[in-house]
Amino acid sequence: MLSFLVLALEIIDEEARPLGLTINWSMTKIQTMHPPYGPAPAGNQVTINGHSVEVVESFPFMGSLIHCTGDSAPEIKRRVSITRDCMMALDRNIWRSRISVSTRLRLYNSCIMPVFLYGVETWAVTATAAKTFDALDQWYIRRILNIRWTEHITNNDVRSRTQQPLLSDAVRSRRLRFFDHICRADHNLQFCNLQKNGNFKFGGNIPPRV
Repeated sequence: MLSFLVLALEIIDEEARPLGLTINWSMTKIQTMHPPYGPAPAGNQVTINGHSVEVVESFPFMGSLIHCTGDSAPEIKRRVSITRDCMMALDRNIWRSRISVSTRLRLYNSCIMPVFLYGVETWAVTATAAKTFDALDQWYIRRILNIRWTEHITNNDVRSRTQQPLLSDAVRSRRLRFFDHICRADHNLQFCNLQKNGNFKFGGNIPPRV
């Protein structure tokens, strides 16, 4: 599989030169997926038309981490870390300030939640991951409410105070909305139809939103 990717980059480079286009080799990475093709050893360097290109296990693309296994766990772990950093950055000036709880929750839903939910539609969410989401959300809300662990306040009491839905429910809702969008597509005019001969045919219209 690695040889095919190298050949593809060589062809792209050769075809782009007559048009005055060049590849930014410092930003170019190569990644092969796991079975059926098998992964290429990460950290290796391959030479393409005199340029060194790194073979990586994962790389960020449009804000999401793409892993060679196709697993969502690395991206979920990364999202948790980014969201926690955002929470801590606002800890002193927002969460521990005299701002009302209702305003804090609005800031949480408008500034923190979108950071975590970015790209969630494509995640493969397991039961363990869903529990992790809810535990993380509980930690955030308790911090917003300035509840100490020594106060022995149950999670149900925290939910009743804020009326916040579970984070796992928000994740499930987004994934279902994306699935609904796909189901509403015209199956006769799909975005990308794989033909029997292996060629791709592009076309179709975006279905109306209801």
